[in-house]
Amino acid sequence: MEIVNLIKLLRNPNTQKDTDFAIDEDNKIKCINTGDSFSIYNNMIDFIGINVSNPTINPPKKGLIFRLNEFYNKNFEQKIAASWFAGGGVGNIFMQKKLKEWMLYANGIILDAGCGDMKYKAYAANNEYIGLDYLTIGSISPWRLIYPDINATCENIPLKSKSVDFVLNSFVIEHVKDPRILISECSRVLKSGGYLLLAGPGDITPTHGEPYNYFNITYLGYFEMLREAQLEIVHEYFPHKSWMSILFLIYNKIVRNDIYNKNMFTKLVQLLVLSASLIISPIFNILAFLADIITPFDKRMYYSYMVLARKI
Repeated sequence: MEIVNLIKLLRNPNTQKDTDFAIDEDNKIKCINTGDSFSIYNNMIDFIGINVSNPTINPPKKGLIFRLNEFYNKNFEQKIAASWFAGGGVGNIFMQKKLKEWMLYANGIILDAGCGDMKYKAYAANNEYIGLDYLTIGSISPWRLIYPDINATCENIPLKSKSVDFVLNSFVIEHVKDPRILISECSRVLKSGGYLLLAGPGDITPTHGEPYNYFNITYLGYFEMLREAQLEIVHEYFPHKSWMSILFLIYNKIVRNDIYNKNMFTKLVQLLVLSASLIISPIFNILAFLADIITPFDKRMYYSYMVLARKI
């Protein structure tokens, strides 16, 4: 969304009150009521306060194998993870398909809370899209190509109450210290009758994004938090059922184990393991898929959970 249109929807995160903003002569966003100002960087409104003049950049490890690994992570890792060539990757295919299907409920202004590289903007069709994410200093690097529209936390969304029609929150809830506040904030910014599309971890999701990974949540926990936030469930979905989830855990333990990051030799071993997994993963994905069809699913042991809820 263009900044001139976005500022009409903003509220001051410092006071947590709906207020009016304007762009001042220094090209900053200024709160008319309090005088608080926030910088604009690469068309991103920065409510966090990133020091862009002195970013903290972790230099890549030296060596051909590590450079190849970095290239793989940037260009192929996510694509393979959501394919038949990764153990449990079929569940990720199902997840993306369902997310795209439920995005058809969006009509108006979409907030992607925790947008990352804003890959879901392509699903927004003709709607107004707002990307919000929390960027630390280390996230501002020379190779970063995409910035969100708003740099802020999902626990204190700087948008006015009842200002958006649809909120997407995908695998963010486990990375905040209070998931109840996150869902409450998503509900607050939604108009009556608006939708929240929430995707997150199940009860056996591996720890990731350390040290910012705090919770796994059962579907009963999601039910309770949504109810508290005056959100009624329209649809729920388990992309990874039990056997697909078990396969995903095994794949991550064998192929993506951090033990491979010790040195060049262990990284070479990982390359060989990854190459073998590309051949055998489709077979195990088929077996896990068939096992999930044969075995009744009792909503236990699942890696991921998705829900579409409507604001009451």
